[in-house]
Amino acid sequence: METLEIESVSKQARKWLGGFLVLAGLALFIFTFGERPKALYIITSIVLSFYGLFTIFNGFGLNRIWLREGSDCLIIKWSDKIYPVRIPDSGISKIILEDWQISVFRKSDDPLKFNIINFGKDEKGRMHNFLTKYAEARNISFSRET
Repeated sequence: METLEIESVSKQARKWLGGFLVLAGLALFIFTFGERPKALYIITSIVLSFYGLFTIFNGFGLNRIWLREGSDCLIIKWSDKIYPVRIPDSGISKIILEDWQISVFRKSDDPLKFNIINFGKDEKGRMHNFLTKYAEARNISFSRET
């Protein structure tokens, strides 16, 4: 079973956002102790700080994208999804790789579309190679469109 793993480009932006949220939470926490601290401000500052730390340390593994061959399925973990998507081989009618997205057409449901607009040329090449090998091994229609 082969696995393709790609680091997301938005890692730097995620760290900046997390740092900003931590600083905003700490500033709100410090400034609420002027006269009478309100519970809502304290709770908000704690939530902001924890969410900032969660974002910095990547709690759900959101900066990693991976595709994995299962024994009879394709497993896709995309950056905007918490849980991986498992697609049985018998349910895939065709896979189309475009410049901005990957479309996995399923026989029974709507197609799944995964955004690859932020990928570099080498990452798109690795994605193309993986999907080509997978489609040939499983006898699934695969095409590359520009």
